[in-house]
Amino acid sequence: MKKFYILFALICFTTNAIVAQDIQYNFSSNEDTEGWEAHGIATLTVDAGDLIISDIGNYGGTRSLEGLNLAESSYKTVEIIMENTTDFATFQVLNYVTGSTNASTADKQDFTAPAMSATNTYTVNIPTGPNSGIIDRIGIRAKGQPTSGTLRIESITIVESSGTSYNGFVENAGFEDATSSIAPWTLSGDGSLATATFSNDANEGVQAARIDFGANVPSGQAILWNNYAFPISPAVVYDETVTISWDMKATSNADITVSPRWEMAIVGGDTRTTFAAPKIATNAYASYSVSRAVSNSDAETYSNIELGFNIFGGEDGASVLIDNIVTTITGTSLGIDDVTFLDDKNIRLFPNPVSDILTIDSASNIASIKAINLLGHVLVIQNGVSNKLNVSTLPSGAYILKIVNENGAVSTKKFIKIN
Repeated sequence: MKKFYILFALICFTTNAIVAQDIQYNFSSNEDTEGWEAHGIATLTVDAGDLIISDIGNYGGTRSLEGLNLAESSYKTVEIIMENTTDFATFQVLNYVTGSTNASTADKQDFTAPAMSATNTYTVNIPTGPNSGIIDRIGIRAKGQPTSGTLRIESITIVESSGTSYNGFVENAGFEDATSSIAPWTLSGDGSLATATFSNDANEGVQAARIDFGANVPSGQAILWNNYAFPISPAVVYDETVTISWDMKATSNADITVSPRWEMAIVGGDTRTTFAAPKIATNAYASYSVSRAVSNSDAETYSNIELGFNIFGGEDGASVLIDNIVTTITGTSLGIDDVTFLDDKNIRLFPNPVSDILTIDSASNIASIKAINLLGHVLVIQNGVSNKLNVSTLPSGAYILKIVNENGAVSTKKFIKIN
């Protein structure tokens, strides 16, 4: 099957990039490298279904054939199942200039495979290359020179991306869409005090946002903005509730404080910014949640909302990781919906009854979720692929969960909210 994918890519090479699908190499036939060749100083052999890289010189490794012709928008990660028996731990994925094998002009993404480690799965971002959005070939190499041992690769999979993801009113809420940057997220403020990138040290998925401190950052100097103004229709009123939950950890004992904030467009007017309660990061991943009124300003309604995080404290060399953001708006002006209950046996909710986070077990990707009371009032709206819904702000009682999947199919389930 994998050779078929390669042949298909070569046939389409002179036209458009191929339709997205996982492209996998599993080296199932002895002596067949499936087009992978040595990069730099290295010896490649295939044995017992593994690609073995031995005699690895300085920056040695392997690379695919040219002409993959893959759209970077459709392929953002590579999954490598590999045993590392070398004495070296830092490696790179390369995205080459079209027609070139020169690593100096390729874009590179570092990853860590612990020295002398058993078989592990490494999911690495394919760095954004210089080929106008096309991946021509990729490579895997040591970032330096191992002095002994081999790399034994069970499979290499260039993974199809599902595209831009949304959760609640946030774009790329889990930072899984990031490649060479954490776009659309940006960090405002003085770049000498803090910088933002992504990390493979994630609490959910394969990566998280990482903010590195160059000094102690005063409050208001570093703001991580989502740069996505989610349109709210119908508009929300000031006294409804925004709930933000997220996972984070600090990499030192420096007091790093994170405070959610959101900016909204006032219907017929200017903008309004609201701050939520600050939280201090610990040295291990933990989950945090804050709820508060949309704003403190009476008689205002808002047509969109954009999330940010005010990040301050820390010290030179300290970092904080943020992941798995879930956002909801709870209120009574979010509209009226049909409360017809048709139990979908293919979807499971747990825990049920629930006090805070409701998990939806569905075979299909979720596009949107609404929690509706038995009078038909929409009380919670969440858009995006997340299978978790924060219902902590709902009063106790029975509710209908309306779930729309990526194909537009609608399902309903009943759940009970408890305190």
